[in-house]
Amino acid sequence: MSIDKSKAKIDKVFDKVKEQGLTFGNHHRKKQLADRTVETYRNVVQAYANYLYREHGVYDIARAKPRYAYDFIDKQIKEYKCNDPTVSAYTMRRFAHALHSFYEASKVTGVFRGNVKVGDKREILKRITAAGIFRKSIDSKTLKASHSDYAKVQSEILKLRSPNTDVISKIHQTQRYLGARITEAISLKKSDLTYLDDGSLLVRIKGKGGLVRFVTTKHKDTICMLENQVMGKKEGAPVFQVKNTYQQDKSIRHSKKLVEENIRKAALNANVDRGGKKYTSHSARKAYAQYQMDNYCNMTKHQLKQEVAAKINLDPYLKVKFNTTIKNIRAKVKSEIRTKRRLTHKELCLWLTSVDLGHGRIDVVRYYADYHF
Repeated sequence: MSIDKSKAKIDKVFDKVKEQGLTFGNHHRKKQLADRTVETYRNVVQAYANYLYREHGVYDIARAKPRYAYDFIDKQIKEYKCNDPTVSAYTMRRFAHALHSFYEASKVTGVFRGNVKVGDKREILKRITAAGIFRKSIDSKTLKASHSDYAKVQSEILKLRSPNTDVISKIHQTQRYLGARITEAISLKKSDLTYLDDGSLLVRIKGKGGLVRFVTTKHKDTICMLENQVMGKKEGAPVFQVKNTYQQDKSIRHSKKLVEENIRKAALNANVDRGGKKYTSHSARKAYAQYQMDNYCNMTKHQLKQEVAAKINLDPYLKVKFNTTIKNIRAKVKSEIRTKRRLTHKELCLWLTSVDLGHGRIDVVRYYADYHF
C-alpha cells in the first residue's frame, strides 16, 4: 500500500464518522464529535501518517507500532521545552485525542482490517502530564470579554452593511445572555423555549457532541427578542434564519462562517482587542461566563449547593458529572481523609459555570472567567 492509499483510507474513516454520526465514550450519553473537531482530528492523523512515512518508512498507518506515537510525543515534549513556537500543550493533547478517536472509529467503520493500534491515549497523556505540561489560560488568544466589550461590538454589528445584520446581532445577543455557541444559537427551535411562571425563560440547548443542557435567563430584552423571533412559527421552526442572496436559508456551516466573520469585523471597528487577545465569536460567551461566575461568587456555599441540586433536578444526568468532578478532585488529594473531600466554594462556582457553558470539567472555566471571592 502506498502512502496516498493509506491517507485515502484515513479520510474514509473520518468521512464515515461524520456521515454516520458515530459516538464515542463509555457512558449512556456517548459523545458525537462536532464536524469541526472531526476535521481537526483528520488533519492531525494525516500529519502523523506523513511523519510515520518520513521518519520510519511506514506507508500504512495500520502497520505503525504504538511506540512510534510515544517517540513522537517525547520529541514534541523536548521541542516544547526548547520553546519551539510550533508546539504547545494544546497541540500535544489534541494529538492524543485524535489518535484515540481514529482508533475507536477504525474498529466500527470497517475501513481497515481489525483495530488500528496506533498508541494508547492514556500513555500519551501520562507522558505529557509527567513532563509538567498543561495548557494555560494565558495561552488562549481569545479575549475574556466584559459586558462593555460586548456592548461595543453589538453596536458596531448593527452598523454593518449586511442583509443579515439584524439576525447576526440577535445571535450575538443570544451568546451573551444564554452562553450559546454560534452553532447552538442557529440550531435553536421554537420548541426549545419554555416560558416559566416567574417570567424567566428556560432554553434547551443542544451543544457539541449532541449533549443537551438547560439555561435559564431573566434578561427581559432577550426574552422579548426570542419571543418575537418565534411568533407565528411552528414548534419545530428555527429561531434564527440566516439567508443567502436568494433569500434561502443558509446551512448551519455557512451561517456560522458568516456570523463569525461579521462579529470579527465589528470587533475590529469597535477596537476592543487588547493584550494580544482578540474579540472573536466566542467572546460574548466569555462575557456571559463572567457574569454567571460573579453571581455564583456572591452566593454562600449553602446557596451554591441548592443551585447544584436545582440543576440536577432539571437534568438528572448532571449528577453523574457532579460525582465525577468530586472523584477527580479527591484523586488529587494525597490524604487518608480524601474520601471525605467535598467541593470548596470556588470549585462549586467553577462547576456551576461549566454546566452553564456546556462543559463537564471545571478546569475549562479558566479560559472563560475568573473567580473572585
